[in-house]
Formats: sequence, C-alpha cells, structure tokens
Amino acid sequence: MKPGIGKLEWMALALVLALGAWLRFQQLDLLEFKGDEAYATHIVQRVLHGGGWPEVGLLSSVKVMNPPLFLYLLVPLFAISASPVFVCCAIAALNLAAVAIAWHVGRKYYGAVAGFVAALLFAVSPWAVLYSRKIWAQDFVPLMTAGLLWALHALVFGGRKRAVFWVVLLPLLVIEVHFAGLALTAMVIGLLVWLRPKMDWRWAAAGAALAAVLMVPYLRYQTAHEWSDFRKAAKTVGGQAYRIPEGVLVHPRLGYAMPRRDPWWQALGILNSGGIEDVFGLSTSAKLDVDKVWKSQYFRDGWQLGDAILAVQRVALLAALVWLAVWGGKPGRLLVVCILGPLAVFVTTRLWTVQSYFVVLYPALFLALGAAAQAIRWRLVLGVVVAVIAAANVWFMLDLYRFLDAHGGAHGGYGTVVGHKLAAAQFLRERVDLEELMAKKRLWQMDRWGTAERARLELPVLASQMSGTATGGVDAVLIVDMNRADFTVPPQKQVMELLGGRSMTTTNFGPMWLFLAGR
Repeated sequence: MKPGIGKLEWMALALVLALGAWLRFQQLDLLEFKGDEAYATHIVQRVLHGGGWPEVGLLSSVKVMNPPLFLYLLVPLFAISASPVFVCCAIAALNLAAVAIAWHVGRKYYGAVAGFVAALLFAVSPWAVLYSRKIWAQDFVPLMTAGLLWALHALVFGGRKRAVFWVVLLPLLVIEVHFAGLALTAMVIGLLVWLRPKMDWRWAAAGAALAAVLMVPYLRYQTAHEWSDFRKAAKTVGGQAYRIPEGVLVHPRLGYAMPRRDPWWQALGILNSGGIEDVFGLSTSAKLDVDKVWKSQYFRDGWQLGDAILAVQRVALLAALVWLAVWGGKPGRLLVVCILGPLAVFVTTRLWTVQSYFVVLYPALFLALGAAAQAIRWRLVLGVVVAVIAAANVWFMLDLYRFLDAHGGAHGGYGTVVGHKLAAAQFLRERVDLEELMAKKRLWQMDRWGTAERARLELPVLASQMSGTATGGVDAVLIVDMNRADFTVPPQKQVMELLGGRSMTTTNFGPMWLFLAGR
C-alpha cells in the first residue's frame, strides 16, 4: 500500500497545475476562432434560444458528419456565458483536470515520480496547450481519455469491477466526439480480451446503453439520409484518394495541413511540438511555393537548441516504450498497448491522418515517460533532465505566442487570432446591419483576388454577442482576412471597381481588412 500524499506532493501538483494554467489562460486575445468554432457557437446559441437540438455535429476532415455530442457538451458552457472566450477558458479548465487525472494515475499505479513527471510534461506540451484553448471537438478528448486510463487501471489493477462502466462508456463517447475514437475503442476491446479482468457485466451494459442513447439523434439522421455518411466513411478504409505531391505538408494556397500517412511520426510529434509548423502554414518550401504565398520564416530568431531538446524528448519516449514492454510488467505493457494500439489501427486501415487524430494518445504518452522515469535511480540527474525538457516546452509555447502576436495569427490552420476578429466584429456591429446584409447576400469575403464569396461566419457570430446599434448607410461589406488571402492588400480603387464603383471606406484590425461600400 502506497503512503498517503504528503504536503510536498500536493505543492508539486499545485505548481504543475499553476504552470499549465498560466500557459493556457494567458494572452486570450491570441485564441483561435475560425469556421468550425463559429459554426459550433452559432448552433449552440440557436439551441439556447429554443431552436431545437441538432442531430449531427460538424463536418469531419473526411467530409462525414460527426455525431452531435460535441455540441451537446458546449450547451451548458454557453448557458453560463455567451462569450466564446469564456467557453475557451472553461474547456482549458477541463483539460487541466485531465492533467490532474494523469498525476493521480501515475502516482497510484507507478509511483510519485511517475505521477509528477507525467503531469508536468502533459501540462507544458505545446500541442496539449493548443488543443485545450478553442471551441473544437478534439479539445474534449483529453479529459475522456484521461478518465479512460484511470478506469482501465482501476478495473485491471485495482479490482474495481464497476469501473468497466467507464471503460466501456468513455471510448464510445470519444467516437461521438471524433471518429478517431474508433481506433481507441478497438484498442480497449483488445486490452479486455488480452487481460480478461473481472468485471461487472451489468455496469458494462449500462455504459454501452448510455452511449447508445446519446447516439439516437445521429442514427435517426443517418436513417433519414440513407446512411450516406457511413458509406463515405467506409470508403476511407484502405486509404482516401488523395493525390498530394511529395514534400507538400500544407496546402500551397490555404495553408491548411495536408493529410499524411506517417502516423508513427505524428504520434511522436504530438508529444510536444513536432510538426506544429504545419498548422501555421509554414512548412511549404520555396521550391513548392510557386505562388510566393509565404512571406515569413517559422520562428526565424528561434532557439534551435530548444528544438533539439524537444527532439530528445521524443527519443526518450521511444526508449520508455521499449523499457516498459520488456521490464515494465503488466502496468507498463498496458501503457504500451494504449499508445501502439490506436496507431496499429491507423496503419492497418491505411488512413490518411492529420495531427489532431492523435489526441487520443493523451495522457498515455506522458504516463509512459513518467513510468520509465520512476525506474531511474539517479534522481538528481532525472530532475535536471525533466526540468530542461519542461523548460524547452514552455519556451516553445511562449515563442509561439510571440509569433502569433507579431503576425496577428498565422496563414494556415490557426488563422487570424480572436482579438482582431472581436475588434472587427465590434466595429461592424456599431455601423452595419449585419443581419440585413447577410439576408441580401451583401456580406462578402475575398480569399482569392477577384473572387468575392459569401462571408464566413466568424465576424457575424462574434458580432451577434455584442451590443451596439448600426448607424446605417452601408450597402455592402467586403472582408479580407490577410491570413487567408493569397494576395497582398488590394488598393481601395481596385475594390471599388470590383464592387461596381461604389464609394468605399477602408479600415483594418491587424490582418482583418474591412471595405464598407456606401448606398
């Protein structure tokens, strides 16, 4: 029996959570708020105003509608406050709870050092921080997977037969949030078949039943639409028909990270910051960037030694997995399966994957490092190494914030930060009847020069949460987000010609340019 938790351990946990909170709650003006976040906000606000509960969620990366659980989880958060920034903070708090769970599992089943190391590295991982700061389905996954690991350990090693309720329920809920949960569920089934723990089948049935009830709206939708999404999903097995030139990691115009077929590298990368430049649209080389879209270098003045330290952390994970597989006993091997199992599913099905799929590996990646660290006898050396690695993670995240602040976001998947979009939305709220312009299809956005399309939802959704009375006199608005456009800021004269010679007022909020046409 392990001794009780002493004051020093509680203090260490408090410091880790404080560090994690500091990274997640600072510079809230740099939060992401793009199409998915805006659409989710719009749907949830409609629910709260009596519009009915949705049967499906958002569109997945493989063009299949997700189940609606993500939207259901957002409803109580938006019921507290309509502010998207508040909801982002609430999601970040849930992810800090996942860090605390990782500490508990590590300490209880592997040792005090394991718990501390796992929690610390989880708290400061740049990818873990990014995937805890926005209104996105995958940001709910770490809390579910942390709870799943807790329940698995309680069932297999703690003799808690009723824990099977959570072992069954949580991976099924992950599926209802993101389809990467299918790989997680397959791994759990394999573990239960291998380990055959004693379980209360009534509680297992209850977990499956609850998950099924939550899926009823989605299944009803699929029945009404002849199961079209299921047929699309089936076609992804064996590999989607992507034709991506070798070496292209991001879309050469839009900056979005392209799907890849190297899940092992992506799994290593999500441990800390590997491949994080892809989400900023900065991986395309000058040779591949034939349109000369990319102007900035990724962390041009960055600390290259820091990148090397983070690469060492990934090598340490590989070493930890080997050690756990050979000498880690049944608990260590369980962690190995929790990491390699989902990867094996991705490889076997030959899926093209993107980085966010690998959130299902949290916090197993960090627990594996913690469990291996527990066996190291040279505690002073271990402490120095862990401190240096944690410091490199923190430095990287702060440098990332500096980059976003300098550029107002990034020309890629991250997009323009919410601070500039809030300022632009407030400006429009006070001067434009957005609802009227949207109804008349006169709220436009330009991502490619010469093509004015229907505006994206970000600014209208943000403006709908604000007070202000439009003064009128504006007949049309053209939005140009320079973190999406593949051209330099167009001169006002060119925009006037494009919009029929109307008189034009121009202003900008960082990369967000607004062209207001008079009546």
